[in-house]
Amino acid sequence: MTGRRRTTFSVEVDAAALLSPRGVARIFTAVLTALRADARGADADLLPRHPLPPEARQAALTLQQLCSSPGRHPFDGVEVDPRDDAQWEQLLVLAPYAPRVSLRAGRWTDLFQSSGDLASVRLELLPTQATSVTTALTELSPSGLGAARLRAR
Repeated sequence: MTGRRRTTFSVEVDAAALLSPRGVARIFTAVLTALRADARGADADLLPRHPLPPEARQAALTLQQLCSSPGRHPFDGVEVDPRDDAQWEQLLVLAPYAPRVSLRAGRWTDLFQSSGDLASVRLELLPTQATSVTTALTELSPSGLGAARLRAR
């Protein structure tokens, strides 16, 4: 992992505590927050496959009002500006439940993709980005118990 070459990663988790709904939300928040400064755009689908918890449903409705939608239908999805704090906060709430979330470094370069759960998370990271995400995940479980970490694919 040297230079400007991107490496594909997934997130690996050791303990069931981190796989609880709250733990999964913390992992999504840690990863997305670590990548926010490098993100040039984000988008999320809003039509869930499963019923949403109330806070995620409210986040989807708020994003619908705050963001532009590239689709014809109201729940096709939204374009989120990662520099906008109000939009970003709602994305963090919705991300663990959304059918699809993407964080882009450029028009054709995805940093983060998810299709609704931790098992589907795929990251395309430069070495400095991988270090930022690794640090953020380590801070979730500094003792190493129940660790979440990046795993190169």
